[in-house]
Amino acid sequence: AVAYPSLAAAARGITVWDLPSLVRASGRMARSGESAAGSAGWALTDAGVQSVLVMPQVAADPSVALAPWSTVRYGASRSDERGAPIASVVRGAGTLGGVGGGGGGGGAPEESPLPPALVHDSTGGYVIVPDSAGVLRGATLERWFDRLAHAWSQQNVRLLVSGLPHPNPKMIRRLDVRERVGALVPFFTQGSVVAPIVAKEELYWAIDLYSASSHYPLSRRFLIDGSDWSYLHHAGTAIVHAHTGRVWVVLETTLDPIANSWRTRFPSMFVTWAALPREVALGMPPAVDGALAQAAAFARYGARGESPARGQLPRTLGADSVLASATPPIIALPGGPGVLAASIPVTDSALHVTGLVLATGGAQRESLWYETDLRGPRWARILEQLQRTPDSVGLLPPDTRAARGAIRAVPIAGGIAYAQPTYVWRASGAPTLARVTILFGDSVYMGASLGDAAGVIRPEDAPSSDSPADFRARVQSLYDAMRAALARGDWVAFGEAYETLGKLLGRTRR
Repeated sequence: AVAYPSLAAAARGITVWDLPSLVRASGRMARSGESAAGSAGWALTDAGVQSVLVMPQVAADPSVALAPWSTVRYGASRSDERGAPIASVVRGAGTLGGVGGGGGGGGAPEESPLPPALVHDSTGGYVIVPDSAGVLRGATLERWFDRLAHAWSQQNVRLLVSGLPHPNPKMIRRLDVRERVGALVPFFTQGSVVAPIVAKEELYWAIDLYSASSHYPLSRRFLIDGSDWSYLHHAGTAIVHAHTGRVWVVLETTLDPIANSWRTRFPSMFVTWAALPREVALGMPPAVDGALAQAAAFARYGARGESPARGQLPRTLGADSVLASATPPIIALPGGPGVLAASIPVTDSALHVTGLVLATGGAQRESLWYETDLRGPRWARILEQLQRTPDSVGLLPPDTRAARGAIRAVPIAGGIAYAQPTYVWRASGAPTLARVTILFGDSVYMGASLGDAAGVIRPEDAPSSDSPADFRARVQSLYDAMRAALARGDWVAFGEAYETLGKLLGRTRR
């Protein structure tokens, strides 16, 4: 159920753009510093995996706290003819199924407006804003006694003598999303990722919460967000509304004793997913920190009742330093509407790949074990085959270099495919996708795009011109794709190219 039937079918679920490369290519978050001016995450739509970049429309500054934010989406599996990311066209912004693929790479991407994000990552202090709708989660300053109390607390006499915004002025404190969550549930350890979720034209932040302890006997230690833990169990998720500052804490269905004790003590503090919009639950990313700890334990000790596996996780996923990340790559799994998953390769004691731990996102997050029928190649061999520079690659332009992204391990029926993007990384300016290399079985496929490497010919890629030269070139391209698919026995890709050729001939018939 988690494996694609063929390499061509898996092309829709493979992400060839890493988040750091998309952030740099967008050029949006550099205005006030990448960490303070926005965030990036993933979303799964009808058009495939897409990146979601959210950012303020002006510099992040408390004096302009009510400035609107916006979101830009890019297709994570495609690029244009120049290797630049393709911005998605937003139809009904904020809904999971309302984002269509396509869009040209030539024009500026369309920004979908969002309400002002008063609470976000890497901020601090407080702001005083009017709340005519009465939805903001802050302290009211309408009465003189309230202003006196907060002026004393903040050591700011101007709160008494200066004019305040009207109507219904409110002081919003704890603007940093982590500080806000920590004030409510200090007994839980926060995950390393603050993920943005856009649902119904509203921005939310999601943070995984863990029951953790650094004092658990006879246990291996695990590093999460700069701290060592010897006990780690996923307890739930904190969701923060970026505009109002409201916080929801949703606990897991099955809790460990620590989390269960807090739920028993403070039952009114926690809610279920029914309290939030359905799109928020569906857009939840995988709990990557817990998944990595779980995968490391499973690799070493195996399942209960089995002999110890004595395996481990790969030390590196092959990414260069500018694209290296502590979180595993995200892919989409097939079946139904699909689901986002963090794919984590597992090796045995001899460093042969034995399978994948797949940590899924969405409303029902779980960890799955995908085991291959045969022992896979050594991880060092996978790195060597994917990173072999082809003879056709020439000299790069000045002030550029090649930068490799992380290796994506994708379950394919009967095995695992490994895909790695390579970018042209510029000292100043946007990176572009140089090539994609795919290793599946004993074969290595390489192309300027994911579709080229996987042998996928999309109907929307067909040129609109009916000139003889374009028609001849298109037919030759489809014929070459059919031959390549036939040579490797990929009947799905062969059938897709055959159908596309039929549509092209039908479209040009007079």
